[in-house]
Amino acid sequence: MLTAPLAITFKLRWTLRQLMLLCIVLVGFSANTKAEDVFRLMLEEPINGEIHGGVGNLRGWAVASEGIEKVEIFIDGEYAFDAPYGGARGDVGGAFPEVPNADQSGFSSAYAYSLLSSGTHTIAALAHTRAGTTKESAATFEVVKFKQAFISDPDAVDLTGTSCSVRSDEISVGNAQVDGDTYDVLLDWRTAEQGFEIVKITERGEMTAIIDAASYVSAFTSEAVANWISSAMLKMAQPPNQFFAMIWPIGAPLDDEPDPDVFDGAPFSEHRHVLTDSEVDAVVLTYQNWLSTVSCDTPSDKDNIADLSARVETWIRRAADVATAPDPCFDARSAIYAWPSGTSETTARRVVMHEAYHGLSNYLGGRCAALTGKSEEYYDAIRWFAEGTAEYFGNYMAGEIEGRSDYVQTLLESAYGDFQGEMMNQPLESAGAYIQAAAIELMIQRGSLSLAKVLDGSYYHDCGYAERFALTTEEVQYIAENVASLQLIDGEYRFPSSVLQGQ
Repeated sequence: MLTAPLAITFKLRWTLRQLMLLCIVLVGFSANTKAEDVFRLMLEEPINGEIHGGVGNLRGWAVASEGIEKVEIFIDGEYAFDAPYGGARGDVGGAFPEVPNADQSGFSSAYAYSLLSSGTHTIAALAHTRAGTTKESAATFEVVKFKQAFISDPDAVDLTGTSCSVRSDEISVGNAQVDGDTYDVLLDWRTAEQGFEIVKITERGEMTAIIDAASYVSAFTSEAVANWISSAMLKMAQPPNQFFAMIWPIGAPLDDEPDPDVFDGAPFSEHRHVLTDSEVDAVVLTYQNWLSTVSCDTPSDKDNIADLSARVETWIRRAADVATAPDPCFDARSAIYAWPSGTSETTARRVVMHEAYHGLSNYLGGRCAALTGKSEEYYDAIRWFAEGTAEYFGNYMAGEIEGRSDYVQTLLESAYGDFQGEMMNQPLESAGAYIQAAAIELMIQRGSLSLAKVLDGSYYHDCGYAERFALTTEEVQYIAENVASLQLIDGEYRFPSSVLQGQ
């Protein structure tokens, strides 16, 4: 199991604890307080329990009836420097009118938090009065940083290939190039600063997800399926935090027709069981147990989990030929496959990877409809692209798992067979996944689609793909009209050069 690095997000600069401390200060020192009794210190930044990075403030205030001699700063228990003292603090002067120069009690300094290592640190301010007494105020916080402590080159940051997504008050930036390294960065809104601050930095190449898998078929172990998913996720530019894959066997279909009435509108067919009742119970429980571990916290997420649990249980108990990618929430996804008897192992790998690609795609139709306010029917029109890229990825990964490099020829052979059969005159949107994957390959060969972005899921980092690859665009219309030109020449499937170069 691969675990994610610690990521903490805080929403407000002023914590409840700080507000209570300030109230104690203001209430506890009324006009009746004797000036000689006053000695107070507060470290305001860094903030206890917060996240800091880059260059920020180190500040606070100190008042004493005897006067403040100096304020020392200690970092992780070691003396670092004396903070400049005497800054204007009218708010403190108003709280302590009986203390001379209380309105000049601030200390402040710019501080490069990025000079510290990533992780937990403590900064303490130690105030000394002229009478020789001392008082301490400290904060423990987290540091996030890039590999370099200070990036001095103004051209070191390149966002050319960066993707961006927005959720609530957070901005996720993927694939940012910083001084030659690649990072995913999370920014969070900070009310006190009236701006966004970096709260998480993940260097690309690190596996940041929890992966689980379960196999109830003899051909593949659970570990093998987990390894498939791990390989797929390592290719993704922005993988989710949790992913689960499960495969189990089913027998022959009960009839030749789908059973949407049985499966609440889903186009699955009911099959015979090959598992015992207790084994079916175990498959159901395995998925439900995984659902109980996911990090999905909103009320709508919890409703979705309850509904998803019931639907998946029905699919399993009624032996549906299910191959789909149910996602409890944005941060937790899954791929499940009921493997029909008589289906090859290569097909099983391809289907699992096809569905895993859907699960790893951040913004498909349903999620985009919720974000943009456009209808799901609008995104159904681009379903050809989602299915084509998933089938392309499925063939690619099946080849990689089996040590083959012929995935393009394999998918083109399947598409060619469909063109010779009932799919001959079907429009692209209903032509089937093999032909849709062939259309993806044709676009790649023509240079209108990036192979790298198909394989790393970048096209699904936002909802713009629905417009870029709509059936009404000139390039997609050309692809739809010419994908059937696929030929078999000297044992190789290929598109005519005239089609590759045509406009």
